[in-house]
Amino acid sequence: MIGPQIWSVVSYLIIFLLADANAANILGIFPIGAKSHFGFDKSIMKSLHAAGHEITIICPFEETEPVVNFTIISMSFESIESTTQGSIEDFVKLPLFSYIKIAMAIMQQYCDNFLTSKYLHDILNSPKSKFDVLIIEYLPLHHCFTIIAEKFDIPIIMTCPIQAAHYIDPLFGNPSHPAAIPVGFSYIPQHMNFLQRLENAAYYIYMELMLANMISSKVDSIKQRIRDDFGIVSRKTFSLVFQNSHSSLFARPLVQNVIEIGGIHLEPNKTLPQNIQKFIDESSAGVILFTFGSMSRGSFLSSEVVSAFKDVFSQIPQRVIWKYEKTIEDLPKNVMISDWLPQRDILAHKNVVAFITHCGQGGIYEAIYESVPLVMIPFFGDQLPNAADLKEKGVGVVLDPLNLSIEEIRNALDLVVNDTSYRKNMQKLSQRFKDRPMTPQESVVYWTEYVISHQGALHLRSYFADMPTYQYFLLDILSVVTLALLLLYTFIRLFIKLCFYKIEQRHERKNKKN
Repeated sequence: MIGPQIWSVVSYLIIFLLADANAANILGIFPIGAKSHFGFDKSIMKSLHAAGHEITIICPFEETEPVVNFTIISMSFESIESTTQGSIEDFVKLPLFSYIKIAMAIMQQYCDNFLTSKYLHDILNSPKSKFDVLIIEYLPLHHCFTIIAEKFDIPIIMTCPIQAAHYIDPLFGNPSHPAAIPVGFSYIPQHMNFLQRLENAAYYIYMELMLANMISSKVDSIKQRIRDDFGIVSRKTFSLVFQNSHSSLFARPLVQNVIEIGGIHLEPNKTLPQNIQKFIDESSAGVILFTFGSMSRGSFLSSEVVSAFKDVFSQIPQRVIWKYEKTIEDLPKNVMISDWLPQRDILAHKNVVAFITHCGQGGIYEAIYESVPLVMIPFFGDQLPNAADLKEKGVGVVLDPLNLSIEEIRNALDLVVNDTSYRKNMQKLSQRFKDRPMTPQESVVYWTEYVISHQGALHLRSYFADMPTYQYFLLDILSVVTLALLLLYTFIRLFIKLCFYKIEQRHERKNKKN
């Protein structure tokens, strides 16, 4: 007779073998050299790995802790962080067109590097290459990277590490009406007045025309290059997108294949380094965390702005932990600086009373999760709409990065620290953020396996995605109606003229008789 322990071992082996048999081979390509972006993308791949799938990633980063069936191929791509090495003030002054022009130049370099790389040729030509799905971060020139999906006829899943994703809406047919959806990369709140709607509509038209003009020629060139060099025709569309957003922060209509997984990077808190733990524990008035994340370094601030923060910090009772990459002379005694900080774990400490942030997506989710109110200094990109949404929800105040005076900084900190409404509003937002039917990790696993099992799940694709702009906005219908009204107006006008003409003719005949 087989004992219960033997049955347990046998059951475990059966489950293990079944799980292994159903395991998918998943390839991820994440060329953007930004740690915050890769943190989001890697969290998606780690969730799939934890579910038993085999993972291969091509990216600009090295694997620090090798794991079985989780392979990272480090490939040289230009780092986005290298484009933000100048003064933050100078970067903020750049017009939107310049941002996009810089981004497009970087994307073109990504394409050139990848299409000529040894890794791509090895994958395409190796008989051992076999993948079930390709996961790729969105790029305007994504065709360079989806070539692998075309070659092996596998579905493509997109990732979008930011919330302000207006530019991906057309790919999925996601409703994106300029009256209700602010254009990404602009400081316009969700609830717009007339002037803001006018500004948003202008941005919308400008972005549509500019991106169409700027991208289309490059895309055509890349498709031709792929056809000539590899004999592959680019036809595939995306099955779905994992988007770093959540309805608690920005509620908007979404089609079925746009999956919100905001906060997927949040992991259980770790023990703080001893010096930071002691510094926070001993502060009876609380602690303020000040960091601009991995891309926008604190040391990019001008000396005048650094002096303004120093003056304010020296006058407040709270202690300050400041991520700063250089030495600061005459540092106030209540300030600790470091070139690296465990941001997530510091925010989880009960003594943290405020967070000075640039409003990067990862940082604001960490603050929301731990109910820490914000002093926001957005510089560019998705930081701007993030700040506008959070200000509207009453969880923080926004400072202009080009006007960081002592008075402005002091007033902002005084409001956020001493006005309890900011903490209460953040606690409400935190509850909404945490309350969801399944975790982001579970969502990623479910929908990835769904796409694989349904051969791309293109039945989820909205007809809006293939609809021309003139049909989406009913311009053809409006044109026909307008034309009909004009014809009706013309007919009525001619009819009235004819009537008057007949009446005049009668009068003339009567006058002649008389």
